[in-house]
Amino acid sequence: MPLTHETLFLCALLVLAAFSLQGCSDKSPSPAQCSALEVGGSGHVAESSPGEIVQVSCPSGSSYTGPDLECSWVNRFCMADDNRRLLSPDFCWNQYRITKKGEGLKEWPRNQTPQMLRPPAPNNADSGHLSRRLENMPKIVTAKDIECTNPDAHPDRLQFMRSKVVNNNLHGYGPGDGGEGTLRYSKVAVMGASNVDLIVSASDQYAPARVYRNGKGDSCGRINIQGGHDTVQLKFKLVDSTGKPVVFSELYITVLNIGKHGRATVQEDVFAQGMVSYFISDETNLNVVEDRVGHYRFSSLRSGYDFYSGQSSSQSVSEMWQESVRFSVLLEFRNVSEFTLGVRIASRSYEGQDFEFTGWSELFDVGSRVLCEQRAYFT
Repeated sequence: MPLTHETLFLCALLVLAAFSLQGCSDKSPSPAQCSALEVGGSGHVAESSPGEIVQVSCPSGSSYTGPDLECSWVNRFCMADDNRRLLSPDFCWNQYRITKKGEGLKEWPRNQTPQMLRPPAPNNADSGHLSRRLENMPKIVTAKDIECTNPDAHPDRLQFMRSKVVNNNLHGYGPGDGGEGTLRYSKVAVMGASNVDLIVSASDQYAPARVYRNGKGDSCGRINIQGGHDTVQLKFKLVDSTGKPVVFSELYITVLNIGKHGRATVQEDVFAQGMVSYFISDETNLNVVEDRVGHYRFSSLRSGYDFYSGQSSSQSVSEMWQESVRFSVLLEFRNVSEFTLGVRIASRSYEGQDFEFTGWSELFDVGSRVLCEQRAYFT
């Protein structure tokens, strides 16, 4: 049955209301504002209004040296019926996002039709785009485009923010191809005059749920794992451009958000051995067990939906980082070119669980150091 104009009118009101409520804070930005962004774990970009120069706050010890950014007009949306007929000029609005300074729209291009949206059907189906994002619109700057650099950073520490994924085909699952079934990060560190790559391989127990998640975030590596299988062994190898192993006298690896899944927690175990120590928060949400000499298991304390401990919509970037610290552990290795971590996710799910890792982190400063049994090297 075709929708009447009155029904379309009411649906348009609902869609406009839903659009204005999008965001990740209690005071969500309206369509006439640019949303806040998280940058590099503990940095952020503040919410801004049209025409404002965007302020980038980088993680401690680093700074933003890129081009000036601005909250700009980038697109125009209008509600239309199934035949692409405009419902009413009153149901059009401009979209504002972060761009390089001066690249936003000043006026709507002549002979350019706005991007059309379909109202939801009465059965509560989501609204859909009747047209894709228009061509020749300003390029939107996302968190991935904003790089914070630290001129005093240790080049021999793993830094995923500056690395690139050059092969993405872990155990042959893709989404890339080749690379002998590995995930490879280029230029993840510098040792002397040589760039260092990180190559990750997985045991036969590995299977992803959302393989397109594999790769990296802004400042960490990421591997999506389907639960319900035996422990997956992930082997990490540090090599130069020729494939020769590179030995690190000190190597720090942070495993992030163990058992944390948005605002819920899942049963996740991470197994590690061969460390000289590990750093963990005094308020940790992890249970640490030494299964045998030098072999450690880091597990989430509980599983299920947790309204208070997960990332709520009212948390600031700083609060989200503090929450993440309680689910993370920093591992310290000495004189190694490779190491292996085991990961076990208890239950299957549609999304699987993202296993995230990075190099040195602030847990070194805010966490407590626990020395490991030195006999671990001989077991």
